[in-house]
Amino acid sequence: MSNINFQFYTGGIKSATPKGNISLDRFFYGIKHTKPEMLNLLNRIANATKNGDVETKNTLKNKLIFFTPSINCTKRKYENIINFTGLAPLDFDKLDSVDYAIEFKEHLFNHYPEIISTWLSSSKKGVRAFVKIPICQNPDEYKSYYNAFENEFGKYNGFDTAPKNAVLPLFLSNDPEILVRNNAEIWDKKYIEPEKPKPIKPILIYENQKTDVIYNNAIKSLNRITDAGHPILRATSYTLGGYVGSGYITESDAISFIENQINRNHYLSFDKIKIDTYKKTAKEMIKKGQLNPLTL
Repeated sequence: MSNINFQFYTGGIKSATPKGNISLDRFFYGIKHTKPEMLNLLNRIANATKNGDVETKNTLKNKLIFFTPSINCTKRKYENIINFTGLAPLDFDKLDSVDYAIEFKEHLFNHYPEIISTWLSSSKKGVRAFVKIPICQNPDEYKSYYNAFENEFGKYNGFDTAPKNAVLPLFLSNDPEILVRNNAEIWDKKYIEPEKPKPIKPILIYENQKTDVIYNNAIKSLNRITDAGHPILRATSYTLGGYVGSGYITESDAISFIENQINRNHYLSFDKIKIDTYKKTAKEMIKKGQLNPLTL
């Protein structure tokens, strides 16, 4: 990865002229071993975020270094792009807690071999990631990969589509436990327009074989839970909701099934206080999944 270089900027978010280049390895080093003056600034931003002081947060953030990891350019505008780098950033914000963000950071890194790195945002309630993609020839090609990201990562809480705009800034943050791999696979999936689901008949006739496939796949997914409950549960429930949206199963059946599986799962049912939270999360994701119907 050391041969990937991109640009950095200073002087606030409106700055449009790059100040220099940085290698990917040096970028990771800066997140893991942040300079004291930058670390102090990040801590002040985190405190302002915690206190809900948006004005102070934005003022301090203008003092941070920021980057455009996906592109190199003469000016931070689409018409001034020199080349794409083969990197695509992911951004997940406003997560439930720091503990959840840490768990989610590990889940993303372990579940997607195309992800080069994951780290916490400056607020510690967000997660940033770099995905390895082919080097694009134009903005439309870059956006086609990002549209595929939306289909995959949109099921996760906090997913932000803003980085689809390759010239938007990525601000410095600090995470001594940043996760990095040197042998990431290439994400080569582009967005493909899905077929529109067939209209749902007033009286639904369920095909037992397809219903069995849906439930068996969900059980296999939940059985992978060993130390990261929320991310896998969210994704599984979202998928069930997609099948509800297409009429394979009813919403009440999906909710009854997932609650039963939560009660049976050793990890999810271990903490009797958290179990209600898991069930609430599952219901919410089943409802969200219905907005994106899936077909077998």
